[in-house]
Amino acid sequence: MFLKKFDMLSPPITLYYKGDDKHPSIFSAVLTIIAYIIIFIFGVYYALEFINRENPTAYFFNRYIEDAGEFPLNASSMFAFIQFVDSYTNKPTPVDFTAFRILGFDEVQSDTYILDEAHENPQQRHAHEFNHWLYGPCNNNTDTEGIGHLIDFDYFEQSACIRKYYDKSKGVYYNTGDPNFKWPVILRGCSHPERTYYGIIMEKCIKDEAHIKS
Repeated sequence: MFLKKFDMLSPPITLYYKGDDKHPSIFSAVLTIIAYIIIFIFGVYYALEFINRENPTAYFFNRYIEDAGEFPLNASSMFAFIQFVDSYTNKPTPVDFTAFRILGFDEVQSDTYILDEAHENPQQRHAHEFNHWLYGPCNNNTDTEGIGHLIDFDYFEQSACIRKYYDKSKGVYYNTGDPNFKWPVILRGCSHPERTYYGIIMEKCIKDEAHIKS
C-alpha cells in the first residue's frame, strides 16, 4: 500500500519479505506522517520567532574560578568611562571638571575616605594620602586604542576617563602616556580571599595638595 512507503518507525530486517527490508504497517506510516507534520510546524514557528526576534531568551551558567586573573581598567581588558546624562532630555551632557573631581582608589573604600561627621573621632581624609587615579576628558585617540571604532556616540570626549595616576610615595602625578603611569588593576576575582577592588569617588573640587600638584 502507498502509505506504507512513509513508514519510518518499523525496524529493518535482514531477511527480506516480498522485496521489503522491513515490516511496514499503515499504523506506523500514519504516525511517521504525523511526526513529520509536527516537526515541520514547530520548525516554521521557531524560525519565525528567530526572524522576527520575538521572545528572546538568554542562557547562562555559573562556574567557580578561584583565581580569575588580572584585569586592567583600560582598552586592553575592561575599558570604562563615566558619562553624565540629562534626566529631562535623556541626552549626554559634558562633565564639568571645574565643579568637582572624580577619583579612583584601589586601597581605600568610600566609607573610610569620606568624612563621617557623626563618628566620635571624625578625621578628614585627603586624596594625596593615597595612591589614586584622577579623571579628565576622554581622548578617543589614546584611551580607546584598538577599540576606537566601537565609540560611535556623541560627547565621548566630554565624558570622564582616567587621565593621571598619583604616586603617594613620590608625591607626583603621572599622565597616561608617562612610563611611570600605571593603570588600576582588578586581581583574582570576587571569590578569591586576596582579591582587589577599584572604587570611584566624586567630590567637590578642593584646592588641596593633590589639586595643586595635578
